Amino acid sequence: MTELYTEAIVLGKEKRGDIDSTVILYSKSLGKIRAFVKSARKITSKLSPHLEPGMLVRARLIQGEKRGGNFQVADVLSEERYKEAEAVKMLRFANDMTAEGEEDIRFWQALKLLLKEKRFDPPAYQLLLHILGFSTQTASCNRCHSKKVDYFITDEVLFLCRPCSRILNIPEEKAISI
Repeated sequence: MTELYTEAIVLGKEKRGDIDSTVILYSKSLGKIRAFVKSARKITSKLSPHLEPGMLVRARLIQGEKRGGNFQVADVLSEERYKEAEAVKMLRFANDMTAEGEEDIRFWQALKLLLKEKRFDPPAYQLLLHILGFSTQTASCNRCHSKKVDYFITDEVLFLCRPCSRILNIPEEKAISI
């Protein structure tokens, strides 16, 4: 067993069994990981209030040697909470666009700074996309090949212009304005 201490942003939370949970964290030192939280859904849980999506936390994690080195949250302290609807959308974007176990310190720093400054505008998403390797400067619409792109669709990982997004009837919650 290895004990790790890291700063992280809680991207999501999933039920696991009757009283346990799994949290999805984007950590400074590990990238995106899933961590088991024992008894998180009990009313007396001391960890659960600190592990809500949008929380910036300092977490002590235990990495087991069995079953592929799964993580378990041993202790956590929340520092700040980003609960605005725009912040939740950016966290969903970060969850959808990052792979587990791939550390990216530039992405971590940018995401933390954008959340702290409450910057959820198109240039903020352009920055995150650029760090992830998607250049909005050279992108073109995946449907009509127009050089003027207005949206990035995370589910399909594609760029669209405004007319094509209307034609395809893309729901607003799935489209990121860039």
